[in-house]
Amino acid sequence: MLAGGLRDSGVARREQLLYGSYSAGSAFAVAGSGLHHKICHALGGTFDLPHAGTHTAVLPHVLAFNVEAAAEAGGGAPMQFVKVAG
Repeated sequence: MLAGGLRDSGVARREQLLYGSYSAGSAFAVAGSGLHHKICHALGGTFDLPHAGTHTAVLPHVLAFNVEAAAEAGGGAPMQFVKVAG
């Protein structure tokens, strides 16, 4: 959809892209930036690392660090996520 929206000069397609961008930004603003994202920005800025690759490398370690506290807070549901994601 993104590539098509960028090629298509139609107002409706561009409106959808803008709304999606706004929605993602709003969700991020409400949820805040967790430990994972902050670590990635610190590493990326300090060592000039690629943004997406840094997230890929750091996420499993942050999940492992937070899994016990998340399981307590969520009644075990986060453990199911880690089993699937890990």
